[in-house]
Amino acid sequence: MGRKRGRVLVPFEDADGVRHEVPAVVGQYALGRKAVALYDHERPGDPSTTRASTPRKGRL
Repeated sequence: MGRKRGRVLVPFEDADGVRHEVPAVVGQYALGRKAVALYDHERPGDPSTTRASTPRKGRL
């Protein structure tokens, strides 16, 4: 995608324990860090309603 940014798949489990993956574009600093997924409970696997974020280091 450009310098220091790339496309990744962020895996997460929904409230029922079902595993999903959503595509995201992240900075190189985020690789290997834990991520938080915000999703629609009715459609957890829908990438158009799911957002992934990497909190600042030491905040999760």
